[in-house]
Amino acid sequence: MQYDYVVIDSYNMAYRQWWFVKDLSHNGVPTGLEYGFIKKINSYLKTDGDKLILAWDGRPTRCNEIVSDYKSGRIKVNSDEPDWGTRLEMLRSVFSHVCKTIYHENEEADEQIAKFVHGNKGKKILIVSNDKDFQQLITSTVHVESSNKIIDGATCQEIWGVPAYKIALYKALDGDKSDNIDRVPRLAVKTIIKLVNKSETIDELVSHFQDDDLTVKEKEKLEEHKEKVRTNYNLVNLLELGTNYNLNIPSGDKTALKQMVEYFNFSSITI
Repeated sequence: MQYDYVVIDSYNMAYRQWWFVKDLSHNGVPTGLEYGFIKKINSYLKTDGDKLILAWDGRPTRCNEIVSDYKSGRIKVNSDEPDWGTRLEMLRSVFSHVCKTIYHENEEADEQIAKFVHGNKGKKILIVSNDKDFQQLITSTVHVESSNKIIDGATCQEIWGVPAYKIALYKALDGDKSDNIDRVPRLAVKTIIKLVNKSETIDELVSHFQDDDLTVKEKEKLEEHKEKVRTNYNLVNLLELGTNYNLNIPSGDKTALKQMVEYFNFSSITI
């Protein structure tokens, strides 16, 4: 498919690229984050040009209003991870002059990306991210590129066992460790799939928690965690966020980007 837009989850992309060059440094200063991100995005600019949009994280205001400790349990995978906030803010500032960006200071990138998708119905959009939350946005015209593989509706169904638009219901039960969202304990995947596939809404999902085909233990666990399931759904659901995204149109001035490349001595990158 030829896409109208290629939307990149910048934090996710930065982490993936940093991982491969995390030991890189210049004059004793770690530069793997900057090098990996600039090199990758520069390659996208050359192939996708005006189609490219970078999405950046602001504060998770909506989710913090739902649960105050949202993401507070996240643990760094590696003790040598960089200071993401400060350094990504520098990259966001530099790239805002070079390519289109979507960003809101009080919203995460996934919220802005979801709103962009909802506001551009009918457009062919590729979301580039390993974050599985985005797969709930998949339609006949919206795909996700994860780990260099294109995921469409059929692929999504194979992965999850449920349609893409029901992934928020699935994660309401299964949780998400990366975002500090707890699952219903000791609930089998096959049970999750069964419950989700006969539900269209969160209310309908909860209404099936006492179905006769569930075991006594499953009914007890589901009833015990019923409100947590509703909270989980509200946290992960990207399908009802509206269309109010903030799109920045760049000036096209590459001066700041070139200065960063020169400062860090990234001689293998040509802007």
